[in-house]
Amino acid sequence: MPVLDVAARRDIPEALARLAGKPLAGWERLGTGRNSRTYTVRSEDGQAYVAKRYFHHDLDARDRLAVEFSALQFLWSHGVRDIPRPIAMDGAARWALYEFIEGRRVPAGQVTAAEIDAAVGFLETLRGLARDPASRQCPIAAEACFSIQAILDHLQERMGRFPPDDRTQPHLQALHAFLRGELLPAWRTVRAWCMAQGERSGPPLARALRDEEKTLSPSDFGFHNAIQRPDGRLVFVDFEYFGWDDPAKTIADVLWHPAMSLSDGLRQRFVTRLLRRVDDPEALARRLEVVYPLWGLKWCLILLNEFVPVDWLRRGFAKPTAGERREVYDAQLAKSRQCLRRVLKEHGRFPYDL
Repeated sequence: MPVLDVAARRDIPEALARLAGKPLAGWERLGTGRNSRTYTVRSEDGQAYVAKRYFHHDLDARDRLAVEFSALQFLWSHGVRDIPRPIAMDGAARWALYEFIEGRRVPAGQVTAAEIDAAVGFLETLRGLARDPASRQCPIAAEACFSIQAILDHLQERMGRFPPDDRTQPHLQALHAFLRGELLPAWRTVRAWCMAQGERSGPPLARALRDEEKTLSPSDFGFHNAIQRPDGRLVFVDFEYFGWDDPAKTIADVLWHPAMSLSDGLRQRFVTRLLRRVDDPEALARRLEVVYPLWGLKWCLILLNEFVPVDWLRRGFAKPTAGERREVYDAQLAKSRQCLRRVLKEHGRFPYDL
């Protein structure tokens, strides 16, 4: 049971108390999350919950509350238990209440083979549910792309989201110097290679994926979004981007995600174990090899989200103590540059055995 700094009951939002359906004793802000505010809540009878308040802005049309809550409802109703149970939501107030999971976040760099196998098992469960007719109610995952051309178009759109260069804004000058001098030349090189590989491999890579080749995915999957129970079992959280996706993207995201800190051996284990469990491992391996550097470029751009005004607002909503803007800009630019170096190093040859 979590120990809470008990707030006065009048400070607890009415919508949250209504969702719990019982008197609440207190709540405490959790420091995790970049897209929502998360709290531990305790009722007067000692029950603990997790409450989330979701970001909303006219320039960001994604309904994270509806996506996450409905995803967890769907999974829970189909017997999936390595997720938090969804309890109640209030769409107008943008609050949702979930089961509290006792445990800890898996520290970066401390992932073992057991955690890798648990992650593969969870993705296999989602793949099995994708064959259930009821899964057709699920949405398309956030930023899902089902062809090489769709990925290229998506990256082009992402590069167009940044504010224009401004000599009066040093952070924008630094951003555009990086884009012009490093990222755009890399983008042209990787794009040409991927298109050539797609043409050489023929229609299976050039065409869009068929429905039976897609899978269900959290679309932000990894140990940064997992809680380890005291008995070692993992519970996967944060389904704000859930939906239909390309399994090659799911694999690439795990390999590229900067919060994962996986060794090469664990990355290889993840790739090998997951490919063994799909219907056509050879086709998935070919597609993964081609799209892998493109998704690496996407992560270079994701790391620059703070330069996009609406993304900065969302970060500030989720974590108001994010730090001075200039410090954040410098840090994110350095991370993106590091990611780009890896893209260029690994581009042209997938670094893991397929």
